[in-house]
Amino acid sequence: MRTHGRLRRLAGGLVRRFVSDERGIAIVIVTGGLVAMLGVVGLTLDGGRYYETRRQLQNAVDAAAHAGAQELPDTDLAEAKAQQYWDLNKPSVADGSTINVTFPDAGSGWADARIQIDVDATVNFGILALLGTPNATVGAFAEAGAQVKDIAVVLDRSGSMCIQSHDDFDCDESDRRPSPDGDVTPAWSWEPIRSTQEAAVTFSTFFTPVYDRLGLVSYSRYATLDEALTTDFNDPGDTTFDDDTSSGCVNCSEFADEVLELAPDGSTNIGYAIEVAQNELLYGNGRVNAAKIMVVMTDGIANRCYSYGTSSCNAETYAYNQAVTAANNGIAIYTIGLGPSVNDTLLQNIANVGGGIYLNAPTADDLEATFEAIADAIRIRILQ
Repeated sequence: MRTHGRLRRLAGGLVRRFVSDERGIAIVIVTGGLVAMLGVVGLTLDGGRYYETRRQLQNAVDAAAHAGAQELPDTDLAEAKAQQYWDLNKPSVADGSTINVTFPDAGSGWADARIQIDVDATVNFGILALLGTPNATVGAFAEAGAQVKDIAVVLDRSGSMCIQSHDDFDCDESDRRPSPDGDVTPAWSWEPIRSTQEAAVTFSTFFTPVYDRLGLVSYSRYATLDEALTTDFNDPGDTTFDDDTSSGCVNCSEFADEVLELAPDGSTNIGYAIEVAQNELLYGNGRVNAAKIMVVMTDGIANRCYSYGTSSCNAETYAYNQAVTAANNGIAIYTIGLGPSVNDTLLQNIANVGGGIYLNAPTADDLEATFEAIADAIRIRILQ
């Protein structure tokens, strides 16, 4: 009997110990499961916060680099513009962060000038903090380069370009319509060519000879290369217009002087103008590493074809086909139509095939803003 009692007590102790061990194991399992669950939830929520912050940082530094590159080669202006766009776009988590702006190619010339921006920010965690990871550092980097451009400005100088100040399309000085005050102002102030000239010269001031080259093609019955691609533009005197001089230009660059000396006469051979501009961009003074761009302006409808000015053709088809050839050779084409007498469909199609944009200036007074909008579109840099 005593032996049986001892056996029962021993068996009872073993049972109680087993039950106690099972409870301990269960607690360990439950605790481990809770920790794992917290980890999963933390990675989902806090990890999501981390990647969203990184996306916002990247967007902000991309915008800053993009804006800064447009001010190159002036590194002071580039850094100020980058800081401005960073302040406008940074996420709140980066309020205490400072961007680091560098110019790795400063002083090396136009070929590869770049701006680089990097920044770090701290992301504070909620759930992961309970597991011993209170925060993490997230960084972003962006680089943008100044686009080297060869730009052919193609201007209409047909007879209609003096029609606002003349009684017919001949543009003769003796037949010039008197101005409202009764005076006949100089021939070089005929409209709308005068407004076109001033807008084109102002357009050139948005670019820099450090990177860019500008050329001039004008056209009426024929097209001529009036100024080969050159860095002689954007001089301080380019926008100092004075009607007391033969061209209205005082101490101008070669580009501005050629623009302001154009005289209107004849018909409208848009196709040949595109061909002449293409030849200069591809086989003249165009550079291999430069983006090739054509800006074509007209106030009328294409009505002449080929270099010899024949009218026995579909002039608009000819103009479009020349644009296709230019586009196939990597030339971007932007078009500007002045007034209601242009063929908007043709100019839009030329811009579409050339990967550019078409803008219509309702009046000569709108030309400067239209040229400026084209300049802004051209100056945009692609982020690297």
